[in-house]
Amino acid sequence: MTLCAEATRVTSSPTADTAARIVKEQPDLERMQALGVLDWHVATETVSTFQKRYDRGLVCYVLEGEATVHSPLGVVRIEPGDMVTFPVGLECTWFVKSPLGTHYSYL
Repeated sequence: MTLCAEATRVTSSPTADTAARIVKEQPDLERMQALGVLDWHVATETVSTFQKRYDRGLVCYVLEGEATVHSPLGVVRIEPGDMVTFPVGLECTWFVKSPLGTHYSYL
């Protein structure tokens, strides 16, 4: 399974027609337990570059690896310990620099 597997890959250029934002945080253990992060789906992604469109909002907690996500909303660097929320409709390009392992859940 690839990272955030059910997101749709896109072939067109990203657009800026989303009013939402990408939220990045580093939750403490208490918050992670409250959200049930360890019960979420597990996904991996190899070193690669690809485009995604999120048809549903998605939150990923990064266990390992590193990536940079470029979108009309900005550039987000993702590394272990980060929890990142991607809004519905976001189109972005992922640059995976080292293999990623994540827990993820749809909003």
